[in-house]
Amino acid sequence: MPPRTRPDVTDETKYGIRVLRFLPKCEGFDVWELQMRLLAWGSGTDNDEIGSFMDPVRVTGIFDTTTRDAVKRFQKAYKLPITGVVDDPTFRAINGQAALFPVLIHDFRCPCATRKDDPKIICRCVDPHPESGKCEGFGKKRFAGKFLLDGKKLADDTDLSTEKLDVYDMEEHDGVDKALLWAVRGLMKRAEIDRISIIAGYRCWHDNYLHTDTRHWSHRKITLNLGKAIEFQHGGRCTRHGEEIEYEYSDTGERNEIGRDWETKANCARCEEIRVAAMAKCGFQLRWQEPDRLSVAESNKKSPPPVTPFSVQIDTVRRVGRHKEDFVKTYFDSLQPAYEVAPSMFLPVDLGSGLDPRIASSQDYFANPEKKKGGWFPLGGSRTWHSGVHLYAPTGNAVHAIAPGEVIACRTGEADSAEPYGSRNFVLLRHKLKTKNWYSLYMHLDAGKAVATSLLSWRQRLHVQTLDAVEVMVPMPLFVKKEVDEYKADGTSEKKNRLIPAKGHNLGDWVATEGDAVDPLTLDTGAPKDSLVFKVADKADTYIYTKMENKVVGERRLKTAGLDTKIAGAKVIGLDKPIKVAGGEKLGTIGAAPTDLTLNGEGSFLHVEVFAEEQLLTGDGWTLVEATDPAKAADRKAITEALVAKKLLASYDDSVLLDADLQAAGADPNNFLLRSAVLNSPSAWSIDWKAALAAATPLSFLKVVDRDKLGDDFNKYSWWTEAKPGGLLPASEVVFHYHPIAFLVQLAHT
Repeated sequence: MPPRTRPDVTDETKYGIRVLRFLPKCEGFDVWELQMRLLAWGSGTDNDEIGSFMDPVRVTGIFDTTTRDAVKRFQKAYKLPITGVVDDPTFRAINGQAALFPVLIHDFRCPCATRKDDPKIICRCVDPHPESGKCEGFGKKRFAGKFLLDGKKLADDTDLSTEKLDVYDMEEHDGVDKALLWAVRGLMKRAEIDRISIIAGYRCWHDNYLHTDTRHWSHRKITLNLGKAIEFQHGGRCTRHGEEIEYEYSDTGERNEIGRDWETKANCARCEEIRVAAMAKCGFQLRWQEPDRLSVAESNKKSPPPVTPFSVQIDTVRRVGRHKEDFVKTYFDSLQPAYEVAPSMFLPVDLGSGLDPRIASSQDYFANPEKKKGGWFPLGGSRTWHSGVHLYAPTGNAVHAIAPGEVIACRTGEADSAEPYGSRNFVLLRHKLKTKNWYSLYMHLDAGKAVATSLLSWRQRLHVQTLDAVEVMVPMPLFVKKEVDEYKADGTSEKKNRLIPAKGHNLGDWVATEGDAVDPLTLDTGAPKDSLVFKVADKADTYIYTKMENKVVGERRLKTAGLDTKIAGAKVIGLDKPIKVAGGEKLGTIGAAPTDLTLNGEGSFLHVEVFAEEQLLTGDGWTLVEATDPAKAADRKAITEALVAKKLLASYDDSVLLDADLQAAGADPNNFLLRSAVLNSPSAWSIDWKAALAAATPLSFLKVVDRDKLGDDFNKYSWWTEAKPGGLLPASEVVFHYHPIAFLVQLAHT
């Protein structure tokens, strides 16, 4: 198979900005990066009933059936909908592997860089030794274009110089193959390993020169470890630690194992299980027979090298088409390019056909509110402008974010039956459509509180904002300080403090902390330099990084003054520190049905609406309705005339919609035209309804006291003014409203 070339990055193929799927066919840089992250999710020898038998993932940049099936295996393992489509939740879960299954680059540093001294090289090479000298941890970029077989011949005089296979490549690559790290993360999940202990990562040629066979005076030739291999043990007690090993020492103090009866020693059983999982589940191969597949070293010491009876060695030596940027030297770089936000779209509630607007019946979602008394977009049951729709479903039904975004305003924790027109608990999300903001509102949610134990991520993060915290900027493990036994060259051990990685947090999480920043080297002498950690609150001896190897991986967030009081009082909250949410993420459930007599017969419902600061959808099929005067928001005559003038409604004799007229409009076969309206009006949640009702001439028949009470009741649901101090609302309360289902369907098919 000829070498592949990594696709160039374009605006359309940046990693994580589009949904990836088999059909319509996706290919490009983002697919290349996705496949790199899924190398451990191919098919092996034990058929998992997904996709083809023995079908390992290859990095090609083309979203093929193998990639689709790998996505399905991943989704099944992480309890996501098994679609084979890489949407926002799937992207986030793939990213999150780095926090759940830590593989840390600083543990890969070459031993020659971490030794205090630099022993003399004892060998039969010319003096001084060619291109020697300690590296800084990841080689010195030596021997580019050179191969071990250069100048070598067989006994029959066959020249081997043209055999430039990667297994003989002598180049010290500038870092570790990023694909290797993702492969090990995936293997850890599939082999059920929480933590690994790295035995060998990078080994430069200087380090190889320091390890000679004292019987033959020849160098170790482990070219795989020039950035393309990892040797590790599981986090438990490996057999290797319990066996007796005899050593001999050279004049320079180098240790060599001798007297080991390899043929009678049992392999580490757990390491053997991991090797089997690598081949049986992940599709890795034994050694290097097939190009473009990951390899696992053998465990049988009788076999020729490589063998690892007491550890696991994985390498990417046969991976085709690698690029110089695939080699990384920091944990931060191993996660790049960063996942941005795939514009995945989801329906807010499941009415029986799922949440995917490309698959679910949109007609069900249109008909659901249009057959009820609550009215429909842009008309309300009270014959006022209605900037959203009511989706009727039982109390307790899950409510989901319709797209990736961030919480910028909310009310949470109030009894959902406290007011007659339904729950006042809500969430307002801000989203991006390329460079433009748009917003989605979810009103009438359950009474769940923002507490540390909340099962909803956004509520838990809101609680953490009442404390000093760190916002996670890349998926980041937590680190627990433990005293461990470390073995020295003479076979003795000593106690040392080490920061041991543990399951951590994904991008956007908030972690409560205490105290000031600490240099991790004061906690663990093997920690990375140029780094900072904070102590995690309420967890003994646990830390989280905000800077690792001079890269920002977390942001310090001081607690928001007065937020705890607002949460406790179930007040409207405008956030100046937005809380990230994923597309499809659960935001809560539908609250109790309204107690108002005009509404309670219809049952419980979710009010959902979509608006933007500027008109996002234009052209054929979209009709702009200007209604910018808040005094006209309750004027039935003005509303009717505006809709009739745009030919969205049939004309009425008195130009005033009555209850019967509203029901007739709902039965009109042309009522679908209303779904295409783009309503440019003040947000209903910013209007003074008492003043608007008083200004509406068609409502003059109401007693003033009844009209004013109705206005006061409506105003209890307003939140715009209270949320505005957060600074993340649109600059003007006059915004463009869309039918949320029509908007979703349009974007989902764009």
